[in-house]
Amino acid sequence: MVENSWEAEDALWRSLLESANVNLTPGSACRVGEPGFMRLCFAGAPTDAVVAGIERIGRVLGALS
Repeated sequence: MVENSWEAEDALWRSLLESANVNLTPGSACRVGEPGFMRLCFAGAPTDAVVAGIERIGRVLGALS
């Protein structure tokens, strides 16, 4: 089971940034009331770039489980 804390959210954000080269916005930066949420902004990106980024996120998350 994954820890649900602000520290764990920050560690996951850093891991995704460093390993997947995808910069999500952590929920703590969006004033979300509980840890574990992240925002993916993709409005200005080409579809293939968004799909590639999500695939990289999936690989990083898969390696964590």
